[in-house]
Amino acid sequence: MSEAEPTRPIPPGDADLNRRLARRRRWARSVLALEAVIDAFAPALAVVVAFLVLALFGVLQLMPWWLHGLVLVGLVAGLAWSIRLGWRRWRRVDEAAVDRRLERAAGLAHQPIQAVGDRPATGADPAAERLWVQHQARERARLAALPRLFPRSVLTTRDPWALRAVAGLALFVAVIDAGPAWRDRLAAAAVPSLGPAVAAAPMRLDLWLTPPLYTGQSPVVRTVALPLEANGEALVVPASSELVLQLHDVPEGRVVETAYALAPLDVRTLGAHSFEMRTVLRESGALELQSDSGALLARFPIEVKADRLPVIQFVEPPTVTQRQALATRFEASDDYGLAAIELELALTARPEMIERVSLRQFARARLTYDGAAFSDLTPHPFAGQEVVVRLVATDVADQEGSSSPLRIVLPERQFSHPVARAIIAARRQLVAEPEERRTVAAQLNILAQGPRVEALDTVVPLALRAASTRLVLNRDGSADRSAMDLLWDTALFVEEGQLAVAERDLRALEQALQEALERGADDAELQALMDELQAALDAFLEALMRQALEQMQGMSPEDLRMQPSDQNAQMLDRQDFQDMLDAMREAMQSGAMEQAQQMLSQLRQLLENMQMAMQLPMMGQMQQNMGALQELIREQQRLMDQTFQRQQQGQDGQPGQNGQDSGQGQAGMDGLQQQQEALRRALGELMRQLGESGAGIPDQLGQSELEMRGAEQALGEGLPGRATGSQAEALDLLQQGAGELMEQMQQMGQMPGGEPGGEMGMGAPLQGTRDPLGRPLRNQGGATPFGVEVPDAPDLGTARDVLRELHRRSGERDRPALELDYFERLLRRF
Repeated sequence: MSEAEPTRPIPPGDADLNRRLARRRRWARSVLALEAVIDAFAPALAVVVAFLVLALFGVLQLMPWWLHGLVLVGLVAGLAWSIRLGWRRWRRVDEAAVDRRLERAAGLAHQPIQAVGDRPATGADPAAERLWVQHQARERARLAALPRLFPRSVLTTRDPWALRAVAGLALFVAVIDAGPAWRDRLAAAAVPSLGPAVAAAPMRLDLWLTPPLYTGQSPVVRTVALPLEANGEALVVPASSELVLQLHDVPEGRVVETAYALAPLDVRTLGAHSFEMRTVLRESGALELQSDSGALLARFPIEVKADRLPVIQFVEPPTVTQRQALATRFEASDDYGLAAIELELALTARPEMIERVSLRQFARARLTYDGAAFSDLTPHPFAGQEVVVRLVATDVADQEGSSSPLRIVLPERQFSHPVARAIIAARRQLVAEPEERRTVAAQLNILAQGPRVEALDTVVPLALRAASTRLVLNRDGSADRSAMDLLWDTALFVEEGQLAVAERDLRALEQALQEALERGADDAELQALMDELQAALDAFLEALMRQALEQMQGMSPEDLRMQPSDQNAQMLDRQDFQDMLDAMREAMQSGAMEQAQQMLSQLRQLLENMQMAMQLPMMGQMQQNMGALQELIREQQRLMDQTFQRQQQGQDGQPGQNGQDSGQGQAGMDGLQQQQEALRRALGELMRQLGESGAGIPDQLGQSELEMRGAEQALGEGLPGRATGSQAEALDLLQQGAGELMEQMQQMGQMPGGEPGGEMGMGAPLQGTRDPLGRPLRNQGGATPFGVEVPDAPDLGTARDVLRELHRRSGERDRPALELDYFERLLRRF
């Protein structure tokens, strides 16, 4: 080992530089010493890494004792040889090498560290002294940028294939594999076992806590080596979670006792050294494992979190709709999810008679729900009686929670037909006194043979005899409910005919579509249900209109004139319902299922509160006249647009054009004149019909006829500009006349704001959604979405047209750059 070359000190006047240089030299000396040790003892380090990898992976423990010992002897011999070789190669750090390493790291040439410590060899020469001072100052300035050194690899030349990286990766994986048992594996690897080659690893405990599937929580998994030095971590799991324990590497003849909450667990053998225990956690406790000697191997406190009961309550007391359905508004919540919501009914007179009506069934668990349900309870045996109602929520664990009770009277259907009233009376007696079913059966037989029933359809007496037979043959009461349902359907058929069937089918399809939306059905199923719902709605409206016409035929003109008219009710026709169904289809196709559910709920609410508007005999003719006037307004608007286009073409033409083009222009003017004459004659015929129907003819219609005549003359003279002005005046007067005619219809009890052209209208509380011509007001969605923020078809079409035009114009690259940039910024907004 060589002597360190003495370092020449820096002159005392440079104390700061001397301290900085001393710090850099100490750090560089440490770095060089570390590199020298690594370079000298790298083989010894490789032997140690090889032993650690073999020990942590458990390879040595699996070897026979003689091979295990031979490998250990080889590793010890290799370690001793490598240490001896390293000691011979190791050299003390040279101070001159420290300076040279610092200068190379800073990129300094000509050894500036040595230069600042040099002294001049000649005597005192003023010129040489000044030159020497400048030289020293320059070298000191260069030393101000000395960096801090960091170790660099010295194994590159010895390990060109970078096998050291493979060794490091193997050691990292071995540590992960050993886990908490690393101490035991190292100890077992250091001493060969004289027994058979059996895994010498300590006992391992695998613990799984699997929550119930309905909770949606992930399993808790823990793997530990036994014994534990302290209690395991506290675990929190839902109630009814499954606990699975597996013990591995249990020594031969050793017994491990396992208990949860002081209750022993059944043990099942998995293999020669593995066992399994299972249990379902119902309450909090501690999982304990003890050896046969009584020593505690592990303890895990487990807190079992109980599943809370669902919470549900009425938002407002139940109400009755126009169609005698019970509207129930409620809100419910649960910690893991709601499965169903029901309405419990208990007769006040007989509390033991309790029944439940389903309100909602959730295909996917809902943590919270706030909504309304419409239940047709008029067919229920408790209809018309006082009951105590409760809301019952069932969660995904089949636990039930109920609301506070309310006392209400269920809605009851009022029947006017004497046969239907007799059937309902017999049904009510069967509900109140089920033990008197034979008496009820006799009454039904007598009713089936009566003259009033014989005048009805043959299905009525057949249904009455069938119900009577069921009651007689089933004395235990098992057929009472089916007989009640049959009697109800028969009474509805007698009272309303096909309307009752159509209403029942419509309600069933509404419920089916609601359930399909809640469970996320596919598009094909939703479209099929929408088609069926539309057909059922059409059938229901047809039956409803037919019933209203039959009622009107049996009323005198004076009774019809005295029918009340609700001026605050909004009238709807079939097109309104069709628009709403189309909006629901579009929402489903675009994936807006929540908006589709809102629209379906509002459609159901609208149908439940709907009433048929009975019209006076003259209203049909007046509505036809109103429809003809609206068609006339549209034709006049179209003719004015054509006249304006002809005027623009005349202005764009060249002054010298004559001949054939001029002849074609005159022929076009003649065609427009003929169209204007036809519209004027149609307006005159319309005013005549209004006069014959007894309605007042608005003055604006007569003034509009004069303006049409002026436009007709201007077109005959080839003056489209003057004709356009007259046509605009005529169009404005027509619209004013239509408004006045609508006011007359409202005063006479007709549909306010309703669409003309039909003979019946359906009233519902949708005030202020149409203008005097019956058109939906903008920015309110018309009657289609009924308040749901969904664009209607015209708005969507307009948006698509604007977007298409923007794309077309942005593709015309010959436009100015400023204009193209504006189009691109607009498209980014979309």
